[in-house]
Amino acid sequence: MAGRLINNKKQTLEARVRQLQNEIKYYEKRIEEAKTFKHSSSFYDSDSSDSDLEFSVNDSQSILELKRQHDMLKTCFQATQELTDVVVIQSEVNILTEDPVIDGEPPVTVPGLWKQVLAECRIDLVPFSITFYVHQGDALFAPISYRALQVLPVKKAHEIELAHSTLSTIKHPSHAIEIIRGYAVAHRSRRTTLARLAQKYADSLFMEPVSDGGYMLKCANILEISWTLQFKTHLAPFNHKMKFDLEYMDESYIKIITQAHRQLSDPSINTDERTLLLAKIINTCLEAQKPTQELHESLQSDPDSLDRLKPKTLDMDADLPIDTDAKMMAPPKYVPKNKTKKSTKSEGENKSPPDTLLENNAQLLSNPPADINANNPKPSSSHKQQKKII
Repeated sequence: MAGRLINNKKQTLEARVRQLQNEIKYYEKRIEEAKTFKHSSSFYDSDSSDSDLEFSVNDSQSILELKRQHDMLKTCFQATQELTDVVVIQSEVNILTEDPVIDGEPPVTVPGLWKQVLAECRIDLVPFSITFYVHQGDALFAPISYRALQVLPVKKAHEIELAHSTLSTIKHPSHAIEIIRGYAVAHRSRRTTLARLAQKYADSLFMEPVSDGGYMLKCANILEISWTLQFKTHLAPFNHKMKFDLEYMDESYIKIITQAHRQLSDPSINTDERTLLLAKIINTCLEAQKPTQELHESLQSDPDSLDRLKPKTLDMDADLPIDTDAKMMAPPKYVPKNKTKKSTKSEGENKSPPDTLLENNAQLLSNPPADINANNPKPSSSHKQQKKII
């Protein structure tokens, strides 16, 4: 019994030795292959079938070098995100084996590599998707060409407001990013102001988005504000355009609102200043709510005063210059008449007329024409004196 156990144990150990020897031979063979592969920058491979397909893969860079290059590209990518305020949620880059067919844009005749880029991005509160084709020429320092750029905002409200810009005609992705970033800055400013006003006035102020883009603010049934973002150029920021509809109220309140509206039309004011000016207008409307209601009730009883109840609209573009011609005095419609003072005798004696005029009058009195003396009576001395003075 003991001998049988020893034989079984011996056979188990011998099988383990043979297994270890096979593993040693296998790893020695792999080491030799690795040494051979280390001295060569490429290797040859073919499938086990009878196909004639053969290819070689260049492997001149080591894994360590590839990792370093990957880290460098990742750092550049993160730096680009921080500089452009773009957060890339998801992206995909496809290398094309054939030139894409693009309608409406000039073709690229330079040989090179085509890539298709698809990305889901976000700048602050504005998410959007961007797709385009990019071509890199084979020559050294070859320019990069972009084709078929399409930028589509995810939210419908953003799409409506950006439809009034030149986003659909932009050819370079960097210009499209500038437009989206400018809109995102203005949109963030507007949302901040609306949030502060909603927190301060609660139920006294009603807000709702407009189908054409922007927001509508209503206060005390006497004020409506249409607030949209107006695009100029991709190098300039978006402007805040506000249109005020006021019910008839006392002129003192309208003056306060008009003055604040002019200050709001200045594109250089910041978010805090814009919020304070809107709060001033809303406070004025809340203060004028009760007197305006009483005024409307008194005017409705008088049919002749119904025209005064029409709402007043304040609409001023932020970038329009002030009309200085409207403040200038208009030219007179009629030529003013000459008003001559009736000179008295004492005044005439004290005045000394010019010498040439006195000589002409003296010649005329000494040698009068014949027809004048015949038909006209001799003038009196007072008339002579007046004639000299004139």
